[in-house]
Amino acid sequence: MTSRKRIIPEARNLAPVPPEAADEYRQRAERMISRVDLELAPNPGIGSLIGDNPLDLMYNNHRHHARFMANVFRFNSFGLLARIVPWVYRAYRSRGFSYQYFPAELAAWIGSAKELLSPAVEKPIIAVYEWLLERHGDMVELSQEHAVPSPAP
Repeated sequence: MTSRKRIIPEARNLAPVPPEAADEYRQRAERMISRVDLELAPNPGIGSLIGDNPLDLMYNNHRHHARFMANVFRFNSFGLLARIVPWVYRAYRSRGFSYQYFPAELAAWIGSAKELLSPAVEKPIIAVYEWLLERHGDMVELSQEHAVPSPAP
C-alpha cells in the first residue's frame, strides 16, 4: 500500500490524547518552545539543517508547530495532522531546510515533553511525536509528490 493510502487511516487510528494532556501541552507550550529552541540553535550542524535561513525562521516554525499541535491534541485531529505534515515538509524544504531538520526537531519536542509535561500526561503526547518520527520517510515521500494530501477531511 502506498504512503498516501496508508498514512491518513493509520493516523486516525492513533490513541486519543486525553483532554488533560492536551490542556497541559497548551499551558506549557511556551516553555516547551523555549526548550526546543535552546536545544536546536546551538547544534553545530544547524546551518545544514535550516539552510541559509536565519534562526528566526526556525523559531517561528516552533511557535507555529506548538499552536498547531495544541489544536491537534485538543481535537484529536490526527487525520488533519497526516494531511498537513507533508505540506509543512514541502514548504520548509522549498525554503532551504533539510529533510533531516524534521527528525531533529521532533526529537527535541519529545525531549521537551519528557522534561516539561507531567508523567501522568506525557505518554499520549509523546506517542504522537514518535509516530511522526517513525513516518518521517513517508512524510518526505508525500512532500515530494505533486499533489500533497489536502487539508480537507
